[in-house]
Amino acid sequence: NVVCKFPNLTGNPNVPIGTLGLEALGGFKIGDPVIKKGAFKDANGSVADGDRGEVVGRSTSHPKVKVYCRFPNYSNNFHALVSELELELPGGFRIGDTVIFKGEDARIAHGERGKVVGRANGGLDPENYVFCKFHNLTGNTLIGDLELEALGGFQLGDTVIKKGAFKDANGSVADGDRGEVVGRSTSHPKVKVYCRFPNYSNNFHALVSELELELPGGFRIGDTVIFKGEDARIAHGERGKVVGRANG
Repeated sequence: NVVCKFPNLTGNPNVPIGTLGLEALGGFKIGDPVIKKGAFKDANGSVADGDRGEVVGRSTSHPKVKVYCRFPNYSNNFHALVSELELELPGGFRIGDTVIFKGEDARIAHGERGKVVGRANGGLDPENYVFCKFHNLTGNTLIGDLELEALGGFQLGDTVIKKGAFKDANGSVADGDRGEVVGRSTSHPKVKVYCRFPNYSNNFHALVSELELELPGGFRIGDTVIFKGEDARIAHGERGKVVGRANG
């Protein structure tokens, strides 16, 4: 047992240590999966930008700014600044993510956008929920009802067209190549996303300004289209503009 103080409990009772989990610096807990922001290399190995690791303990030498983590390509425990780490929540979500609601709930419109604001609470299964904020609801949300919206309105799995060519030791991406959005950027989350292109061996770190969304049928936002169907509201042969994804 150890003596603890809790806000809604009178006195400082003895608490069995088996009922306690240590919270390390920065709100991290031992066992938390984390994403490394920025790369590092020394004689013990390397940690790449975007590598997944695990919090394994508190720092002894820098307890106010660092925690110990384990990464797959680093032989020792890695002494990480908390500012270089991002908590990965169930489903791969992270705090601040924009998400799209795909479930059924009278309080949230299907397709409504919200924000991930933290871990699930209230005793729910922590592996299946995250805490989100929507227009009319803030609370625990089943991760199966959520879809991540990446930067620039892109979503994981989107087909994109590359604007401009690029080449380095990992391969090449030609102007007009089709790729797929596979993740968010860790080092440049406000301007880039990770994509996969057929002739590039690694995930490609792309500026969103260099990408164009390809919609079903090969259409793109801004395309001029001619209506060939039957609809009392639209004249046959009338021209219009593609303005975005289907919704509803």
